[in-house]
Amino acid sequence: MNALMSKKKVRASHTKSKTGCRTCKIRRVKCDESRPGCKNCCSTGRKCDGYGIWATISVPTTKEHVPVVSVVQDVIPQPRSDSPPGRFNMTVLVSLPSLVTAKLNNEELACLDFFRSTTIVKLPGVFYSHFWQELVLQASVAEPAVLHAVIALASAHRIEEESLRPRGVVSSSDQTELTRREVFTIQEYSKAINLLQNRKTEDRTASLRVVLITCVLFVTLDLLRGEYGNAMTHTQSGWKLMKELQSDNETKSCPQPEVDMSSDCTSVDESLSESLACLSVQSALFGCKTATSHLEISQPTSLFDMKIPAKFRNMSEARRSFNILLGDVLVLTQKCRSHDFRGTPYPSEIVSRQVCLQSAIASWKMAYSRSRDHISRQSTNEHNVLGVYLLRVFLSMTSIMAETALCHGRQALFDDYTSHFTSIITQTLQLLKRVAHQKMEMKARFDDGERAADFIADVGLLPFTYYTALKCRVPWIRRQAIALLLTTPIREGMWDSFIMGNVARQIMTAEEDGFFDSWADEIEAGPFDSPVERNERLKHIPTLPESSRFYDVELEMFDPLKGAGKLMLRRRKDDVEGGWEEIACPFDFSGLKKSASSKLDYSLLFSDGSPGLSSGSGSSAAS
Repeated sequence: MNALMSKKKVRASHTKSKTGCRTCKIRRVKCDESRPGCKNCCSTGRKCDGYGIWATISVPTTKEHVPVVSVVQDVIPQPRSDSPPGRFNMTVLVSLPSLVTAKLNNEELACLDFFRSTTIVKLPGVFYSHFWQELVLQASVAEPAVLHAVIALASAHRIEEESLRPRGVVSSSDQTELTRREVFTIQEYSKAINLLQNRKTEDRTASLRVVLITCVLFVTLDLLRGEYGNAMTHTQSGWKLMKELQSDNETKSCPQPEVDMSSDCTSVDESLSESLACLSVQSALFGCKTATSHLEISQPTSLFDMKIPAKFRNMSEARRSFNILLGDVLVLTQKCRSHDFRGTPYPSEIVSRQVCLQSAIASWKMAYSRSRDHISRQSTNEHNVLGVYLLRVFLSMTSIMAETALCHGRQALFDDYTSHFTSIITQTLQLLKRVAHQKMEMKARFDDGERAADFIADVGLLPFTYYTALKCRVPWIRRQAIALLLTTPIREGMWDSFIMGNVARQIMTAEEDGFFDSWADEIEAGPFDSPVERNERLKHIPTLPESSRFYDVELEMFDPLKGAGKLMLRRRKDDVEGGWEEIACPFDFSGLKKSASSKLDYSLLFSDGSPGLSSGSGSSAAS
């Protein structure tokens, strides 16, 4: 008996299939590999998990949640409550640690855990991101190149997060540890590159998707490290790859669904395209001219195709449609700028495009007004609440941009939008109050010492605050916008609040050139002042002459790590010949130091005179 029991059963040798569906692999049964779902699963009532995220499978018509494979069960976070229903929601997690973690060392595992606990929560910002919160997790399990790109990003983010803690003199041991982690980050980055180069597959489409996901991770890593030139280069490469992917899909005659903003993002390609579009919107807002050409060619859709519903179902739907509107506004603005510099009249198609855009913005504003209370009730976390406010402020900025696009370079036109700029400042203070509550509850770590800026990959407060500082020439509103930039330590992608505040201050000084010196005490503004009262009290102060105002501002950062850059400023010449005056001046931000007054004191937001949190506050432009 014992002898019989001691005999080990030997399984018959067989060739292991690498192409079967996940469900059959877990059950350890042979998969017939039928598409879109294998017969083994379908005949037994099981859910076929497919053949990896790269397989072209049909999209379920129901809102049933589909399980995905995770790295380790306790490493994958629960989906955020603002995650829209759809095929990629993760509610059932299968633990297959041997697929991924077996060959990772302790440092890599620590970074993978940090990615789950911190990076994936903080980097997306206030809006739900299918790419960050679902697709990257799936891809990191299926593709080693993506996995090591994730680890490299998490390592860089961990360095950034730990630098937020106030510290005195850096010890030699701390510096040694920092250097070691920097080297580790570069090593993981190199591993991802090598794995991409050595990846062998006959499926060209699958390879393009892997490279694109890794590309977005690399762009984010560049932005986190302040390497903006590399980030733009990677983004441009990403668009080239996306065009190839779209071309491949067209060659395969893949059916293209009708564009409908009420549907959720359900495909890998759609998620990648939207991620690249968000990066290009961010670059275009920053002033990168090539970014608008990418938006024009590669937007997932345009306002001419887009169906704006009467009411948005959720925040994701509202944000998704708004991104397309904003992208089209940026494209229109760049087209008009090109005609202005050449001195050529606007063609009829540009005029028609502006009319169409203004109509679309009005429709979006109406739909959002109807949906705001509903979306707010859906918001079970502070992220979504901030998103409700954030979209309102972006709407104010986008409306100004669309209405002033055909300005022929005339900057005095912006004087008619003082109420809009006032609304932007007032709403920004409301947002900061919301952030203040979060920070105070989390016992934010900037009570003592100098701290670095918080980093998110998406845009937030900075674009419209910077836009106000550039385009609003009402001196006290402009100074308040600059003060907000200088005292709110935030990094949003390539946007650094302190750098942008100093850029805006330098431009303001060049434009005004002492014009308001006689009213210096009256127009000085702090970050948390209320501009509404001053608008009435100081209306006797004259406006800045048109000839002093710059029409176009472009900041080139040659080497942000060394603080080297250049400001390109353009304005109309004040002479009979007309034309444009172009001023190029170096911009050195390596020596910029935060003064003691730049420390953000949230208690000032809760003084008696500060704006409230009610959605009705601010001017009518905010609604």
